[in-house]
Parts: sequence; structure tokens; C-alpha cells
Amino acid sequence: MVLNFIPSGARRLAGWLSLGTVAYYLYRWYTVRLFFRRLKAAGLPLMPHSWLLGHIGLIASLPPSDFPMDAYGNYMQTRFQKNWKKIFPERETCPHVLYVDMWPFFQPVVIVTDPEVATQYMSHPSTPKHPIARRFLYPLTQNLDLVTSEGQLWKTWRARLNPGFSARNLLGLLPEILEEVDTFVEILRSKTGNQNEGEGWGDLFEMEGCTTNMTFDVIGRAGLGIKLGSQRQNADSTGFREVLAETVDLLVLEENTKTLRKRLSPWRRYKIWANQRYMDRILMPQIERELHRSKDEENTGATAQKTVLELSVKTTKEEMGPGADISELDPMFVKTLLAQLKIFLFAGHDTTATSLCWIWHELGRNPDALETMRKEHDEIFGKDVGKAREMLEREPALVNRCPYTNGVVKEGLRLHPNIASARLGSKSINLRNVPGFPNTSFPTEGLMIWDGVQAMHARDDIWVDAQSFRPERWMVTDENDPMHPPKNAWRPFSIGPRNCIGQELAMLEMKLTMIMTARELDVVEDWDEWDRQNPGKSKDTYNGERMYQIKGSTPHAKEGMPTRVRLARR
Repeated sequence: MVLNFIPSGARRLAGWLSLGTVAYYLYRWYTVRLFFRRLKAAGLPLMPHSWLLGHIGLIASLPPSDFPMDAYGNYMQTRFQKNWKKIFPERETCPHVLYVDMWPFFQPVVIVTDPEVATQYMSHPSTPKHPIARRFLYPLTQNLDLVTSEGQLWKTWRARLNPGFSARNLLGLLPEILEEVDTFVEILRSKTGNQNEGEGWGDLFEMEGCTTNMTFDVIGRAGLGIKLGSQRQNADSTGFREVLAETVDLLVLEENTKTLRKRLSPWRRYKIWANQRYMDRILMPQIERELHRSKDEENTGATAQKTVLELSVKTTKEEMGPGADISELDPMFVKTLLAQLKIFLFAGHDTTATSLCWIWHELGRNPDALETMRKEHDEIFGKDVGKAREMLEREPALVNRCPYTNGVVKEGLRLHPNIASARLGSKSINLRNVPGFPNTSFPTEGLMIWDGVQAMHARDDIWVDAQSFRPERWMVTDENDPMHPPKNAWRPFSIGPRNCIGQELAMLEMKLTMIMTARELDVVEDWDEWDRQNPGKSKDTYNGERMYQIKGSTPHAKEGMPTRVRLARR
């Protein structure tokens, strides 16, 4: 009866659209399944494949059985690797190129877990990013950003932005970065308990929330030269992080039937538009300041230097030649610069914040490594923990004289990498020289090439004692030593010309955070207390661990890593 109120023409249109959608999915189902059958017929190693479900049924049957619905997709890589004998019983080793059919829930993919094979699409040549990344970030940056842009646009802006992220320039910014790290330490110190009562542990809090605020404020100082005030949450706070986080939550990573409603929501489109305007109002004054300051400094002979924004404007001015008026640049320059700043503010804090949680997680499980790192800090900075900041500000290079601390950070990133690069397969990219298949060509056309970072970092034939936390492996300099990290095998920041431009900043702030916190504070996860405070919440585990990476725009720590801290007892 209700349908009678809808015009007959509209009903017919809706009917045709529904029929067209069904027809498309049936056609797509057939072509994807047929493609995988052809791979099998060509003699390529293929997991047991179903015409109806592809590999979905197989994936669901793999151990561990405790695979939560919110677990991040990276874990799929290690599930295949750990269970390869079940999947490929006729083989003696695990194939390092895996074709996976999860359609319609995800793109058909090929996972590469061999570091040298991966260079064929990451370095020689560096193939374009997969459209899934471009669609995901388009509402935020219109694909003008360094992550998703291609060709000359990418080359131009990579050259403009490189100086700001150089190790030398970042050491010059170390006092500003240390100020934000010191605020973080002060906040953690306020969360400790009374040393005279009990064990001195403070109340439970989510560590990831604190690290996120800190890393966001750090990128604000290094990138724009402004205090965003996320850690203090007072009248000086811009609220920028909250608006950016809300915008990112509105982005759609996986394009399938489950996300269709979110993608089509008018409210989503409005909120993204409104949030963009808010962020632009905060960023534009910083851009205008640099554009006009550059012109003034031309007359005074001064040099604009330091922040990423300052140096990108300076480099652009040099491209234009002497006497050029950079303040009169076309609107597209400003629009692109806005896009770069937004991607830095997003990518420059999110993954680093989570990585810090994983480093503490591993130190909690490996107290000997924590004690070794503390002793290194005693040797470099002296027994008085309060002197470290003063010494670092006076001599920034001290941060690079802590090899074990560097190893702690790198090992945390090896065991718990973040986003893996997704590249666009093509007719011209056929993977060759695959171990075990020296004369076989592996096609990538029509597929997403998923860099197998998670699996690669866990391969026992690449890493000695691969499942263990061994910071000392990063102090081995002899390339013939089995403990020496193999070339191209460690890639939390990707490899090749499109590696992460912010990796020096990320490594710097993680090392500084360890230096400033490790000797002063004990950090522990407390899942029992979390369960008592949240009786209705699930107690999901992955591989028996309550702490695991969960889904999001990037992988995050489960429940934000419930944590308690106390003043260190040594």
C-alpha cells in the first residue's frame, strides 16, 4: 500500500537499479572466481579455492580460532604464513607470493612476503598506489597529498618537503619536540599513585589517548611551528585533532556492500565539508604568514628555516627564481599545501602514537630489555633523570648515541608494523625470480599488490628468533652475522622512492619518549582492572593476547591499551 505513494516511474527506476546492481555483482563474482581458477590452471601456487566463497571459507577455518571481528587485516598475512603446511601440504616451503580471493568483502589481492621480490613493484619500478588509498583519502585531500598523488605532482612536492623532514633539520627542532614530550611525561607523572600507599600504581587510563595527543602536538610544532594544545585540553587547545579524527572516521577504506550506506550518507558529506572548512581556518593563517614572511626576508637577507611549512615555502621560492613574489601564487598551490599539511597532521601522529604503545607492551613482556635500555640512558645522561632534557637541548646529537634504545624502537616496529603499502597491479608488472619458482611469472593485472610487511617481519628464515623481542639485533654491524637485519626486510615505513617521508621524525620522537620516560616511570597493562570497570565489554583475544591491533583507518591498540603507571622502582 505504501508503494502506491511512490510515482510509478520512480519505482521502475529503482527496480532497474536493483536489477543492475544484482547483475553487476553476479558478473563480478564470475570473473573474479574464473581469474583465480586460471591462475591454478597455469601452475601457480593457489590455496584451496571455492567457486562460491573464493578463499573466505578457508580463511575462517584457519587457526587461531580466537580471531576477533575487530582484528586488523594485517594479521591475515601471518595467519597464512603460520598455517602454510595446512594450505599447501604438497609443498616443502611456504610460497612467498600468495593470491587471495575475498570478493565481495575485499579486493582480490596478491600478497608478497619476499623482500627482494617486493622491490620489483616498490623500487624498480615504484608502481602507483592502489585506487583504494586514493578513494579513502580523497575527501580529506582531493589526492593532492604526498601519499596518493602520482607523477610530476608527487615529484615536485616530495622535493619541496624533503628538507623539512631531514634528520639534520629535525635535530634543529629538538627543543620544540622535547617541550611536547616533557608535557607528556608530566601528564604521565600526574597519573601515578601515592608511593607511600600500596605499590604506588595510579588509576587506569588509556595510554593510546595520551600518546596520540603528544604525537599530534609534536607534528604541529615540527610541521607548522604552532602549539596545537591537544595534551593540555585547555582554553589554548585548537580542537584541531578532534575535528581531524572525526573526519578520518568518516572516510571509507573498504568499498563493499557493508560500507555502501556510509558512503552514500548526505550527513557524512556535510560533516566532511564542515570539518574541512574548520581545519582550513586554522591552517590558512599559518600558510599566509609563511608566504608573506618569505617576501620580507628576501629584503632583509634572513633565511626562513626550520619547520616543514617554512622550508617547503622556501624551496618553492627558490624554484621560482630571484625576485619572485611567492605571496601571489595561484590558489592551486595553496590548496595543495593545505592537503600536504592535513596528511602530515594525520599520518604524522596516528601510527607513531600506536607504535609507542606496542613498544611499552614489548618492554613489559621483556623486563631485561627495559633494564638494559635504562642502563644505557644512565651511561649517556648520568644518574639524574631530570638532566636528560637539558643535555639533549644543549647537544641534540646525543639522541643518536643510544644504539640499544634505537634497537628497542626498531624491534617494536618489526613485531608490530602498521599500514602495509597497497600498489596497483598491471599487465606490465609480472613478478619474477620468486623463491621456489625461478622460471615462473606471477601476474598482477587486476589485483591489489599488498606488501606483506606483517608476514615478512615474522619469517623465521629471514630473522633469527623472529618471534622474540631482540633489540640487540640492530646493533650487529657484520653483514655475515646471522643476526644482522637483511636488506629490504625491515619496512615499517615502506621502501623505495615512496617510503614514508616522516620516518626520521617518527623515529626521533619515539627514541626521545623512551629516553624521557623509561627511567622515571614503570608502565604496565592492567586488563583485570579494565574488565572490572567495563563488565559489559567483550574479552576478545588474538593468539591468547588481550592486546592486539584493531580495525580503523590505521591499526590501533585494543581498548587504547589500558595502562597504569608508577614512579620507577630500580
